[in-house]
Amino acid sequence: MKVLNFAVTLLALASTAAAQTSLYQQPATPGGGNHYKSTVWIHTSGADFENDAIAWDDFELPTDQLVTRVRWTGTDSLAMGFQIEIYHEDPLSSVADPDLAVSDQPPISSQTVASYSQVQVFSGAYSLYEYEADLPTPIFCAANTRYHLSIFARAPTTAINWSWSQSPVGSNGATWWHRAFGTYYNITDNRAFELLTLHDPLVGSAFCVATTGCPCGNPGQPGEGCESSAQEGAALVAIGSASVAADDLRLLTLQLPTFESCLMIASTNLHSGVPFGDGRRCLAGPMQRFGVQSSGATGSVTYGPGLGAYASTHFPVAGHLIAGGTFGFQTWFRDNNGPCNHDSNISSGRQITFVQ
Repeated sequence: MKVLNFAVTLLALASTAAAQTSLYQQPATPGGGNHYKSTVWIHTSGADFENDAIAWDDFELPTDQLVTRVRWTGTDSLAMGFQIEIYHEDPLSSVADPDLAVSDQPPISSQTVASYSQVQVFSGAYSLYEYEADLPTPIFCAANTRYHLSIFARAPTTAINWSWSQSPVGSNGATWWHRAFGTYYNITDNRAFELLTLHDPLVGSAFCVATTGCPCGNPGQPGEGCESSAQEGAALVAIGSASVAADDLRLLTLQLPTFESCLMIASTNLHSGVPFGDGRRCLAGPMQRFGVQSSGATGSVTYGPGLGAYASTHFPVAGHLIAGGTFGFQTWFRDNNGPCNHDSNISSGRQITFVQ
């Protein structure tokens, strides 16, 4: 079988030259307000100092979105850049906390940002800067779901710190952790940040979202498939358009285990789902296959553009992407360390009705 060779690098999807749309904003308090240190010393000596600190703030979006750029305000930058992380809400906490505070879960996404813009916005007792950076890999956020954003500076020594500015906007305060104190605090004020996207609204609609019915009690979060060894469910989203003539649709699967084989499948027969490996498959035959890719170091794969052209030359007529036709897509992937020990799993689905 021929392999459909689509680009798997997602960095190009977030070009700094393109205009981006604001999804969520908590602007900075004039003068920066009350600052909270958010700095981690990146060391190799094995020493463990007590001055590391991390701050988080929560947000919700009204629709499913891909976050491709982040803006934030704080003190002067450090030599090793920043770390940007997103967590789910902690289901075991009585306040708005990221889910590592009690549940000790890893972030949905953790990305090192070494390239960013830095513009001074205030000069007083200390200078404040507005930062802006494209994410190396887009982050999927499901509609009406609480997430927690963490931004901390990567410090080359223990003698310098970076602090995150306050925002007058926000309803739940923020979360703060300091290594010396050994616990998490819910603070009353909010942090200054903005989330943006390069893309128009996502194409199609999610289906086969596996918050229930997973094979071994391994549900995913909103918008995801069943949980995998990555401790997340894989999420399939679509950007571009559903136009057959433009053939610019791109299907992105995020939150995959890294360096695993992946295969996107498609069908016109959608159903409520049956167990399939460690996940739930909601497509029935006849099914078409778009070729094997590796999830690589980013835990992601991209199929498209050119899906229509590929389908017309590789699939039978029933598998062609035609105007008026509705197709469902899911991404199967290897997962040798998955929670149910079936060695594979499958993403959430995306349902798309094509137009001329």
